[in-house]
Amino acid sequence: GSSGSSGPVDCSVIVVNKQTKDYAESVGRKVRDLGMVVDLIFLNTEVSLSQALEDVSRGGSPFAIVITQQHQIHRSCTVNIMFGTPQEHRNMPQADAMVLVARNYERYKNECREKEREEIARQASGPSSG
Repeated sequence: GSSGSSGPVDCSVIVVNKQTKDYAESVGRKVRDLGMVVDLIFLNTEVSLSQALEDVSRGGSPFAIVITQQHQIHRSCTVNIMFGTPQEHRNMPQADAMVLVARNYERYKNECREKEREEIARQASGPSSG
């Protein structure tokens, strides 16, 4: 139950270790620079990573970025794409990850627009011409 936020976030940053908080926040800022709504999620010890990713996906987020201590050392991250055909890109360098996310975010927005257009067309279903 988050207060005041409308709809799902675009990208959830899943922080596996509390120690990587600063690094995770810096990655989150980069994603925010792409014009996306970002949420940091700290993994509970009793919740598995796959469970957390499932929750994110159910919540409607198209992207999840996983940050572990290994990632912090190598300045990398794992990008999970939740929409369309789910994909996992493990241990990508930060810069590459941002390019990937930006490109897929464009695709995601286009798909959303297509869906909206279809909805509108369906609602205005008069006699179709041409």
